[in-house]
Amino acid sequence: MSPRYLFTLVILFSSLLIQAQDYATVYFYRKASFKGAAINYNIYDDTVLIGKMTPGQVLVYYPKPGTRQFVAKMESKSSTIVIVEAGKTYFVECGVSMGVVVGNPTMRQTTSQRALLVIAKINPNLKIDATDVGNFAMDETQYKSDTLRALSNLYDRKRKNGNTRGVIFLIWGIAGLAQADPAVLPGVITVGVISATGFSQASKYNREKANQAVIDYQNGKPLTAKIKSKFKEKDFR
Repeated sequence: MSPRYLFTLVILFSSLLIQAQDYATVYFYRKASFKGAAINYNIYDDTVLIGKMTPGQVLVYYPKPGTRQFVAKMESKSSTIVIVEAGKTYFVECGVSMGVVVGNPTMRQTTSQRALLVIAKINPNLKIDATDVGNFAMDETQYKSDTLRALSNLYDRKRKNGNTRGVIFLIWGIAGLAQADPAVLPGVITVGVISATGFSQASKYNREKANQAVIDYQNGKPLTAKIKSKFKEKDFR
């Protein structure tokens, strides 16, 4: 090999290395599951399509540094905001929460410890340097702090929504009874039932139970699938 040709290869390799260092690496992954197995959706970097997310799928994306809003979109959508740094590696866990009629996409930044175990099962041929811990963007402490905030917000949101529904429909029920008209009685009963479900929800998510849920999670008790399915994007803010 001539010195000139070797020099050209060195320059080319150096250029590619510099370009790689200018970007971050984001792994989007979704484990295979019977729940929502028929539901697929697209992942976007704001409005730029990254790819389609299906059960048992890993997508690798190389964004430029900055504040990125990643969006999972179908009839409904979910999003997560990640502050991306060049040379860092990020993991975003994707999934589906089942609604009353259709499933809703979910996504959340997670830790390398959690992600690597799942990704290895999804795609054993995908090699990620697990020893390069310094470049992994989120650790377990950050993840737990994020989850604790979301858990507290979830309980507050459910409790407030329950009380609001209970009070509003209770007022409607009282107004209906005040009419003393037998024709409105079925409606009053329905309104009363809705009011009762609201207060029941508020009781289910009261402050004592919220505090206990936080303590349980801090002590290592995993969140149930039912609680995880109730998280919304705003709970993590």
